[in-house]
Amino acid sequence: MARRPARLERAGALTPRDRIWAAIRAFSHPTASGALFSPAEVMVMTALHADTVRTYIQGLAAAGYLQRHEAHRPFDQPRREFAQYRLVRDVGADGPRVTADGKPVTAGQGREGMWQSLRVLREFNADELALAASSASHVVSTEEAVNYLYHLRKAGYVAEAVPARPGTKARYRFVRSRNTGPRAPIVGRDKSVMDANTGEVAWQRA
Repeated sequence: MARRPARLERAGALTPRDRIWAAIRAFSHPTASGALFSPAEVMVMTALHADTVRTYIQGLAAAGYLQRHEAHRPFDQPRREFAQYRLVRDVGADGPRVTADGKPVTAGQGREGMWQSLRVLREFNADELALAASSASHVVSTEEAVNYLYHLRKAGYVAEAVPARPGTKARYRFVRSRNTGPRAPIVGRDKSVMDANTGEVAWQRA
């Protein structure tokens, strides 16, 4: 049986990083016309701003995911958008989370950890969830857990199992029917909640 090709783009809500990474993988796919690509080509494919594309590609190169090929830059195109790159470390459909200087991005680790933890815990309060989700690279505070649980409850991912009482915190349980996948729901700047696995808005403040 022929082996099915790896998925080039992950399902769900696509961030600019996801779109850039999917474009890079598409240029590097065996069926593509060539393995080399430029930021300009990624800009055309993703319709993203030059600074957004260049910054992420710069970070990927610094982290060792891409290799820059200066010799292939067209002589009549000195701008950085036309520098040529090759994908040398393909880690799958999920785009690496790196800064412009190639360091791992730690923002969002707390929510990812809480999402993974609450999906396996039977019942928990904010303190217990924060403890379960903490790691060596990121300690989740009780305040962070309280805030995330508030939004998850509004969006229907968790339900209150035991109401809060004087001196004790409310206890929650995960709503199994809302287990849409491994990616943590995203709380936007407007406090809306988006399901990162389906791309749907799960809750929006009226």
